[in-house]
Formats: sequence, structure tokens, C-alpha cells
Amino acid sequence: MVILYTSPGCASCRKAKQWLKDNQIEFVEKNIFTSLLKESEIKYLLSRCENGTEDIISVRSKAFQALDKDIEDYSMKGRTYRYMTEAPLFPFGHGLSYTTFRYGDASLSTQEVKDGEQTILTIPVSNAGERDGEEVVQVYLRRPGDKEGPSHALRAFKRVNIAKGATSNVTVSLSKEDFEWFDTETNTMRPIEGDYEILYGGTSELKLLKAIPVTVK
Repeated sequence: MVILYTSPGCASCRKAKQWLKDNQIEFVEKNIFTSLLKESEIKYLLSRCENGTEDIISVRSKAFQALDKDIEDYSMKGRTYRYMTEAPLFPFGHGLSYTTFRYGDASLSTQEVKDGEQTILTIPVSNAGERDGEEVVQVYLRRPGDKEGPSHALRAFKRVNIAKGATSNVTVSLSKEDFEWFDTETNTMRPIEGDYEILYGGTSELKLLKAIPVTVK
């Protein structure tokens, strides 16, 4: 059975309807204004289109132009959290403690990371509050020259219990494999040589993280 989807005032719909009648072809008419299409129907229509959306969407219609949308824009900007530029309401690490922690300047066992080697990041964390507490130390990587990749990527974290007034030196080991990044030339994830920044702190909020440079060779 032929299903004819029509809309009021559509000249092409009237012509198609008359052609079906003239050729004695049975059909069922469905007015898309009085009977909204289901998701399954839309998917079926798209599957039957040889030219994709061009066969069912009139880009010259007033309704479409009012949307101010480019249906051929396949960029992911604004469509996933990875490309979001707005500040999150609650970043990682928000509200995890009843005390206050201070991060000192971290140090690296080596500023260069090569095959089969690792660098040990030592982060002094002090409990400056009035209570004992636990802190989740977060370590991120950032490639300053990468405009297409994420602003920073979580690579390690460690939960530590620190008494009030005490300081703990938290250590995190990073090997070359931890510097895995998306390579646009090979379309693969692999350790990429170059300059990085190791970011550390108790939050994912970029402006509150401290940084230390490192080079991967």
C-alpha cells in the first residue's frame, strides 16, 4: 500500500494524489499537519530517500528558513560536552571536604619522559583547616598547542587523608603511555612527542589548577 504524506496548500501533493488516482493505484493519505509523524516513520522515510534530507526537506520553505539551521553542518561544536566552553556548575572535586587544602609547588623527578621511562610527580598538599580530612588529588595533562583536542584530560588521581595542620607529599607516576593523545595524522590514540603541561589540584576547574611543564621524547 502506498502512503502519501501531504500538507495543506501543497501543489505537489495535489499532483501526486491525482496521478495515483488516474493510474488507479490504491493509496492512504496522511496529512502531516493533522497527524504528526512518529520517529519510526521519519526514519523509514529517510531510509527510502536516495539523496538524504534533500528529498524530504524544502530548504526554500519559510518554516525551514525560520529555523536558521544549516543541515549540512556536521561539526560537533556545541553538541557534546567535549566542545563545551561554558563553565560547569559543579566541577570535579566540588564540595568533597569540610576542611581546606592548599597545594604547594610540585616537582618532577625528570623533565623529559622517554620510551620505557617514567617521571614521578611530587605534590605537597597541606591541610589548612581545623579538621582532619581527605582530599582527592587530581592530575591532568594539557597540550598547549592543540586547539582541536580537550583543554585538559584527567590522567591520574589519588585519595589522601591529611591531619589538620599537616602536609603530605603526594606522588604520582607518569609513563610515556600516559601521554596518549589523539593523532590527527594517523587517526589513532598514541603517545605523542612534544611539550605538555601537567596540571594538578583538587578540582577540574582549569583556572584553579597549578601547572608544571614536561617534555615527551
